[in-house]
Amino acid sequence: MTIGLALLSGCADGNEQVGERPVFVPVDVGDIAADNDERLLLHPKLVNCVADPSSTQSSRLRIVTWNTAAAQRSTLTEIANAMEAVDADILALQEIDVGTTRSAGQNQPAELADALGYDFVFAEALPTEGGAYGLAVLSRLPFSSVRRLRLRPELSSEPRIAIDVSVCSDGAEIRLINTHIDYKSDAASDQLEGLGLVLGVLSGPVFLLGDLNATPDDSGLEALLVETEFVDLLESRDPGSTQGSRRIDYILGSETVDDRVIGAGHIDTAASDHRIVWVDVEGEAG
Repeated sequence: MTIGLALLSGCADGNEQVGERPVFVPVDVGDIAADNDERLLLHPKLVNCVADPSSTQSSRLRIVTWNTAAAQRSTLTEIANAMEAVDADILALQEIDVGTTRSAGQNQPAELADALGYDFVFAEALPTEGGAYGLAVLSRLPFSSVRRLRLRPELSSEPRIAIDVSVCSDGAEIRLINTHIDYKSDAASDQLEGLGLVLGVLSGPVFLLGDLNATPDDSGLEALLVETEFVDLLESRDPGSTQGSRRIDYILGSETVDDRVIGAGHIDTAASDHRIVWVDVEGEAG
């Protein structure tokens, strides 16, 4: 699989815009820590989540998180090949570029989604090198809601965000929050505490996943798990390292999710300095 260069930004109305900077479009958001300046790219439009009697959706749902290092340690084609091999239904990606000089102007989430047949949403964490750097979620299931969340900035080395999305799985919504926490320990604890407040008011099947820049014994991560009653879905299944000798990439889930996990693990790849982390969930995880 080979991916070419492009300067296209997918938009919520299904159109595309061309330019040196991505064209960010407003998306309807809720009232929990949502940013008034959404800075989101979304393709295609959001859907209303209703059951489809003709659905042939697989009984297995594979959810993946991966810090791609913005394809700076490989090519976007190698990133796509690794993603294709893992065969995920939903991918939460960190360190993604749109229109930056260092990435030769590529719209990485749009090009990956187009090559592999996914819907996508991208959220800017910060502008850089003529473009944007941030997070993306790619999904075979349609998006029914999307929000960009700003994490607490006071102690952070740079702006940090999360994408809060819901996807529609056979008429039921599954919620996923993809994030990349700051590497400074005090900032990480502060941002994890803030995310815990968001998770504490959510119900139903919910996943928090991403590069949390925290080892399992980190006090901020431990506090989040205790306060939210979320479960580290890899801890009892495959708690190996995810970057070098450290374990800092996670898929956490609400208690109802843990009961439906039928497999989990890590995948080594030379395309990034982070391993791919995955869980398989039975049915629609609800």
